[in-house]
Amino acid sequence: MQYTIYEHQYIRDKKLVSLIQKERELHHYFEIGFDYIRATSFCGSINIEEHEILILPKISKRKEVNQTIFFYMLLYSYDIPNLENYNSDTNFLPLLIDIFSKKLLEKLHQTGIYKDYHLTRNRGNYIKGKLVINDYIRYRGRKGFLCEYDEFGINNPLNQFFSYAVRKFQSLSYIHSNIARLVNIFDEVEPKYFENIKFNHLNIRFQEDFRLAKFILQHLRSVRDREHFSILFDMDMVFEKFISKLVYEEIGGKLQYTKRFGDFQLQPDIVLDNLIIDLKYKIFNRDVKQEDKYQMFAYGANFQRDTMIIYPEHLYRIDRKVRLGNIDLHLKSIDLDSELDYFGYIKEMKKRVRNILKEFIDE
Repeated sequence: MQYTIYEHQYIRDKKLVSLIQKERELHHYFEIGFDYIRATSFCGSINIEEHEILILPKISKRKEVNQTIFFYMLLYSYDIPNLENYNSDTNFLPLLIDIFSKKLLEKLHQTGIYKDYHLTRNRGNYIKGKLVINDYIRYRGRKGFLCEYDEFGINNPLNQFFSYAVRKFQSLSYIHSNIARLVNIFDEVEPKYFENIKFNHLNIRFQEDFRLAKFILQHLRSVRDREHFSILFDMDMVFEKFISKLVYEEIGGKLQYTKRFGDFQLQPDIVLDNLIIDLKYKIFNRDVKQEDKYQMFAYGANFQRDTMIIYPEHLYRIDRKVRLGNIDLHLKSIDLDSELDYFGYIKEMKKRVRNILKEFIDE
């Protein structure tokens, strides 16, 4: 059974309330009070006891559009390759794994599994490569010779990461065919997780696949066992990444720029030549929160330029200016709603960003 709820929505369904209450691993993603449970800013899907809980951002009036826009924002924000003919009825996790497995299989069939020289340690009855002296002194050859040598093969960090990822994805009960084929391909490779891989001109073709697999693994959360899991994203972070990337690609600027002013360190979301921008994924209730005013005044006074907060457009359009001492704070909202396809959507969002910032940029 599928439940669809929206961010910050109070949950009334008794079965769903009971399901969330008894799974302590889920409490981090919900606001749980004495007599209520409420969704927070985490969106995505939770699969547990044959139920799927779909949590969506509230961008459009239509569920399908909300789900599609959310997926487009994830694809763009995290540099995930676009999946043509996206079906909004598909669960997020199978869809992401399907993108990963199809594209990786396609590359493996075209170019084969990546091989390179990697340092290997092996103990044998004869010396091959470089003898590990400390080991030889310790055992005086009684256990054979421990040697180090370069070996050309498939058991390298990149393939070890893929081996780890496909086995992890296979452990999810409903993932089949393509992942099973990848498990067979990497069967002789030791599974091992790496946070970073060094890419060069020989393996750069797999960088996109590595990035996508790492993205899935970082957001995958187990709930009890392999048939109970969640993949959730903090919309505060998604919104920040999404708008920052739009601004950077369309206008330029510096993202997450850190600068010290004496003992005072500041890190605005976006720094333009004449403007400091902060991105806040929250509902604007007629006025700026006091702590946000202090933050923006600190930005403006130290960087000596105007400031701006961009909110998502929820209930109404925001276009105001507030005076903070000698600092101008511009309040803007961006409408994220659109029924265009992926490329059309990104193009439209860039146009809306440019329109918001038009008085601060040179055309």
